[in-house]
Amino acid sequence: MFYKNQYHEELYNQFTSILNNDDTYYKSFAFVAAAIEKKGIMTALDDCNIDKELLLDMSKAWSNSERAMLEIAWQLFNDVNLYEIEGEIQFPTIKSLFNSLDSENLKVVIEAIGMKYF
Repeated sequence: MFYKNQYHEELYNQFTSILNNDDTYYKSFAFVAAAIEKKGIMTALDDCNIDKELLLDMSKAWSNSERAMLEIAWQLFNDVNLYEIEGEIQFPTIKSLFNSLDSENLKVVIEAIGMKYF
């Protein structure tokens, strides 16, 4: 598996442990969310549960790239948009998501897509 660094791997292991679910939806979410490298994400995770409202609230001050990563993580988990405000989607296309990512985060996303679908 491709990890950006040791911290990414540590957070992934912590997130998957908290979620307590071996399902590919949870694992792909945890993998991308851990790559954001925000330990506070753990507060939105509970046994087989991810708190969407808490994620939205904590991500308000994040960079566009970090929010794009969270959007991808959420869509891998739930197949719906996370950032839909008053009917408008912040990242309406794959291109708008991927253009927000550097090469390392793009590798993480590709790895997570493989985790979910292959």
